[in-house]
Parts: sequence; C-alpha cells; structure tokens
Amino acid sequence: MTLYQHKTESNQTTKNTRWWRRLLKCFKKKNRVSPAADNNKDKEKPQRSPRKIKKLPQSNSDQDETDYWLPGLPNYNDLRREAVIQSLNQQHLNIFTHSSAGFTYGANIRIINCLGFPNTGQSCYMNSSLQSLLGLGDFVRGFSCQKWLWSSVPSARLLRRFMAVRDAHTSLDYQRKSRLLHSFKEVLSVQVPEFRDQQQKDAHEFLTSVLDQMRNLAPLLQDCADIMSRTYTCPVEGHLVFNMENTRTCKRCGIQSKQLETFTNLSLDLVPGGSVDQMIQRYQMETEVEYNCECGGTTSGQRSDFKNLPR
Repeated sequence: MTLYQHKTESNQTTKNTRWWRRLLKCFKKKNRVSPAADNNKDKEKPQRSPRKIKKLPQSNSDQDETDYWLPGLPNYNDLRREAVIQSLNQQHLNIFTHSSAGFTYGANIRIINCLGFPNTGQSCYMNSSLQSLLGLGDFVRGFSCQKWLWSSVPSARLLRRFMAVRDAHTSLDYQRKSRLLHSFKEVLSVQVPEFRDQQQKDAHEFLTSVLDQMRNLAPLLQDCADIMSRTYTCPVEGHLVFNMENTRTCKRCGIQSKQLETFTNLSLDLVPGGSVDQMIQRYQMETEVEYNCECGGTTSGQRSDFKNLPR
C-alpha cells in the first residue's frame, strides 16, 4: 500500500466518524425536551420532600435511650447521619448505632442520649470519677433505695448532690449538668478545700475523697435511722470496701506481726503488656522495709494479702 492510499483511507475513516457524530447529534436534538417558559426559568426542579421522623411517645422522666422510627428507609446509604441529627435537633448526640445488614423498611433506629459531662474548667478529673461511680449499678441503687433517709438529713448534702447528678446523667441539658457538677464540687470542697479552685487535680485523690466522705456520713445516718426504727446500709461499705492483711517478718529472728487495713481502692504499678492480675500479684510481692525489731534487726519483709474482696 502506497503512502497516498493510506492517507486516502484515513481521511475516509475520519469523514465516516464525523458523519456518525452529526447524525447522533441531530437525533438528540430531535428528541430533546422543550424548555420551560421564560417565567419559569429560575424555578427549581421539584425534589422529593425528606422523610419525616416520627418520635415515639415517651414519659416525662429522663431515659437512657430514646426510640425513633424512620419509615421507608431503603438502605443505609440513603440515610445521612447529619440529616438525622439536624432533624432530631440534638446537638450533643454522640452515639449512632445501626445493624450491620443495613436498614429496612420501618426499621427501628436506637439513638442513645449523650451521657457525657461538660467541662466546667479543667474538671475532667471530677467527671471521670463520677462516671466511674455512676457505672456501678448496684452501688447507685444502694443510695437510691434509701432516699427516705438521706433526703431528710441536712448533713447529707453530698449524697443529695450525687444523686442529683445521677438523675441528670441522661439529660441533654448541659447547663443543668454544669450547675449540678459545680454544686457537687462545692459541697465536697467544704472538707477538702484543695478542690475548690478551677485547676486540674488528681482523679484518684478526688475519688478517694468522695468515697471517704460518703463513708463518714454512715454513723450519722445510722443514728437517724435508729430513731425511725430502721437501718441504714452504707453502699460504700457494702460494695467497695475490702480489707488487706499486712504481714511483717523480721529478717533476723523471723518474728511476725500482722495488721489489718481497710481500703476502697488500690494503686497498682503498671506492668508493660501485663494484665490486671499481674499488677495485683506484683502489688502482693514481698518488699523490704526498715524496722527496728526487739532482737536488734533493722530489716523486715512485708507483704499484703486480701482478707476479703469487695463486691
């Protein structure tokens, strides 16, 4: 094939391609939908109205969870999380759960109300301590079932503030939570002034102070209960208190002495890559302490063992 013949066939192919393009263009123009009138040029194309969210009836009391029904959801991809949150007008929603298989028609979507606490000025140490206590269901119920007593004793302000925080735990009213947290810390700071300011504190020290003050109210509340011919059971004593037996052994003569100590918590040293059991075993290992024995020895070994365990 000569160069001239090759160029001729190429030109013919290009012409055929252009001809098909012109034909296709004419076909599209023939079947094109006529535009709307001039006065409707700016009119937007009607869109399908968003599905409305029907809120199920619920009681006036705060609930841990709220059920919402979204009718006619074909699949999860058609549901935008932001749109749901805006429709519910919940600014502090923090958990959104759905089934792995996606949503079907008439699916029930469970939205868990925010259980967090606002930061009232570097108060994360207080918030984390209260969250830990509120997560102990039996412990909290131990106070709740004895409201008949501590609600009428003026000195039991700390318990009333604690239960008020519990009642607002599932509320979305963060201003209310902020006021209650500030009031709780104010009552606690009467006996422990170091927590009165807005500076960061140690969470372990705060938690220990809370439990100690709750325990210190037990004798007074028991006296008030005796007047009513009833009894008071301290939830701290019943759920969190445990005893450790400390045994000290003289390295020279072998004489032992034992002492019983009461705790509501233990400070464990972290073991890299270890479990809680390993940290407890390390806590119970024998350590050397300086102690002047009657035999003249100055060194003793000391170890701690659980006398009883907390609930």
